[in-house]
Amino acid sequence: MFDVGFWELLVIGVIALIVVGPDRLPGLMRTVGLWVGRARATMYSIREEVEREVNTQGLRDTERAIRESVEDTAREVSDTARSADVSQDVRDSLEGATRNGSDAQSTSAETDAPAGDAEASEGSAPGEDDGAAIGSEPEKEQKASNRE
Repeated sequence: MFDVGFWELLVIGVIALIVVGPDRLPGLMRTVGLWVGRARATMYSIREEVEREVNTQGLRDTERAIRESVEDTAREVSDTARSADVSQDVRDSLEGATRNGSDAQSTSAETDAPAGDAEASEGSAPGEDDGAAIGSEPEKEQKASNRE
């Protein structure tokens, strides 16, 4: 703003002393100080209002950008949901066809089961697997004697 140094203030003070006189100079300085303080306070409040308005405008711009982003995202999500609905219908159709085919295969596999499987399971109880259980040596000998 203004560049007022020491020498400029000294010249103003000497001129004020000559014009006003030594009697009224302290009152004049006090009044000038009050006016300078009021001017600073006014400038500070104006600067604060301008900054607040700029921030408000910036917030409005930010809000507008966020709203546009949310709307774009909502459009993308709805488009994806529509395409997911179509692909879900296709998946359901494929699963139904696959289920029908696997049911037919399992029915034919049950009727074609070999008779030798029944003989292998006669020596053990249902759910018991001799090959999977690892026991101690006496248990193995006992099982061998039971089979004879």
